[in-house]
Amino acid sequence: MGMDLVRHYGINRQGADWVVGDIHGCFTTLELMLEEIGFDAAADRLFSVGDLADRGPESERALDYLDKPWFHAVRGNHEQLLLDAVDDYDTQLVWLINGGGWFDRESERVQAAFVEAFSVLPHLIEVETNGGTVGIVHADVPMGLSWSEILTRVRNSDQQVLDTLLWSRNRALARDTPLVEGISHIFCGHTPVRPGVRVVGNVHLIDQGAVFGLRHGMPNSGLSIVSIDGKRVRTRVPVWPRERRSAMESGGDG
Repeated sequence: MGMDLVRHYGINRQGADWVVGDIHGCFTTLELMLEEIGFDAAADRLFSVGDLADRGPESERALDYLDKPWFHAVRGNHEQLLLDAVDDYDTQLVWLINGGGWFDRESERVQAAFVEAFSVLPHLIEVETNGGTVGIVHADVPMGLSWSEILTRVRNSDQQVLDTLLWSRNRALARDTPLVEGISHIFCGHTPVRPGVRVVGNVHLIDQGAVFGLRHGMPNSGLSIVSIDGKRVRTRVPVWPRERRSAMESGGDG
């Protein structure tokens, strides 16, 4: 499969669509949440705003999720860091500081599989819904451009726009921005917002810094899953993998 900068998904007429915030290796927490919402892998779809790996305890599980037919992710800045670090020593250092140390513990075969899987992730996803087209990117979309203009520039590999999709925090920090014309709404991650998800114009900021709550006990941090229409939000305090095992052994649900 070649790299598609934009990937389009038709309307899901069989089940429900959901969008999850930055996972960062918190796959045990994600699985608990999928159980809580009654996720049906035979009919439902889960879209991700990227940053599947780094910092969290189960980064290696990102490969398994990318193989699932119901899981669809955009490229995040951490996926881009992994790809850039392959050939650039300075980027390797930046990535290591930002949680990439797990990668060196994997075999060469697994490392190559991650490079292949991340290299084909799109920068932008469009999903058709009953309420109109929904956009999904990792970090942000450029200010002052309509959705059609953004699509055109992404397809033309406009590096400034691609960098905005991966790295920008402008919209999250501005708090008050106009609607992005030509799209129902957009989901972004990258910048933790707490407490609760935040809607800026028609952009939904859904990263609540789950991995920081897990690693550093930051208050109001959690993993959020949002229905594709933006109306239902489920947030869970992150757990370590061993906590789920302990809960299951004792008959609890974690």
